[in-house]
Amino acid sequence: MRRLFFTIWLVVFGLLAASLQGMCGEDQKLVELRQMAEKEHAKAQVNLGLMYHIGNGVPKDYISAYAWFNLAAANGSETAVSSRDTLERMMTPDQIEKAQALTREFSRKYPGKSPASLALPGVETVPASR
Repeated sequence: MRRLFFTIWLVVFGLLAASLQGMCGEDQKLVELRQMAEKEHAKAQVNLGLMYHIGNGVPKDYISAYAWFNLAAANGSETAVSSRDTLERMMTPDQIEKAQALTREFSRKYPGKSPASLALPGVETVPASR
């Protein structure tokens, strides 16, 4: 009986360890994707935006998704432009304002594109100095 219990315990422990290892691998992929996005890789920015949009591997967050799409759009991604525009139709004006502020924060944190180039036509942006 002890042997059976020990065998079952080993199997359960092994499954848990394998599961944790898989999660760590996914976390590492997310870290690498974020590092690429922070270095202005438009494709990585689009992928990160999609992850936040649908909540795949990260909490669902339209504001973060919009900000990453907006950065990718500033880096020349047509996919990001259409993704951002689609997402914008699902957001409130307050969410859009917060997303634009987050975009400006990202652009200061990860320099490369001017925050002015990240604004949407028709959406009033708040200057960073406020």
